[in-house]
Amino acid sequence: MVTHEAWSMRDADRVIYMRDGAITKIEKQGGSQEISEKAAYSAVYPEASPITIDSTIFADLLLQGGEHEDRGRLKLFVEDLLTKRISLVDFSSLLDQPWKDGGLGLWSAQVARIVSRARDLLSGDKIFEEIIKDVRVKDRDHLKQDLMELASWSARGLGKNTKIISEQNPARLGTILAGYLRDKYTTDQCIKTLNLPDAEGGLGIMITDAIQIAERIETLRREYHRLEFK
Repeated sequence: MVTHEAWSMRDADRVIYMRDGAITKIEKQGGSQEISEKAAYSAVYPEASPITIDSTIFADLLLQGGEHEDRGRLKLFVEDLLTKRISLVDFSSLLDQPWKDGGLGLWSAQVARIVSRARDLLSGDKIFEEIIKDVRVKDRDHLKQDLMELASWSARGLGKNTKIISEQNPARLGTILAGYLRDKYTTDQCIKTLNLPDAEGGLGIMITDAIQIAERIETLRREYHRLEFK
């Protein structure tokens, strides 16, 4: 596995570090030598400050499975919160604020989960490692579940394509549609991506079905924060 995502290091037996195309270090791990979250991120980002490392871990885990841009934006918000450049109220507003206006455009359940964890960070009642452990156990699958439900709901009743989506790339469809829902993409961009072949980053959905899916998501755009895919 080749990745820029530091959290993946916890699942590896051996970690190979590279810089500018050259191997710089090889580490074996496992058992009592399992690498800690902070150690993994510090190794990948050796020049980052402790607050930046904490913010990156927090954002990566809470939005794991989401887009890199989303995690990067959340990291900046968390860093501003921890350095007291913004309040918890401001932080919550940024999570809810539409993407095109500088926020993340998350729906209410996601905002509530992230704000709750951010409050733990600020309160000092739990040490950082305890908070991250809770996130790993309780929170990490929520985003993936939301995206899967969005994908399933949007593709319901599309015949052959419903099966293709449910068996192959439901998370990718959910990610594409969540971006469209939050105004990160235009309708044409959404349809084009759904229609693109899998090898080109799309889903290979027939254009007529791609249009129908986009139309369904369009009906939710004004009520995105109250989404229920039942």
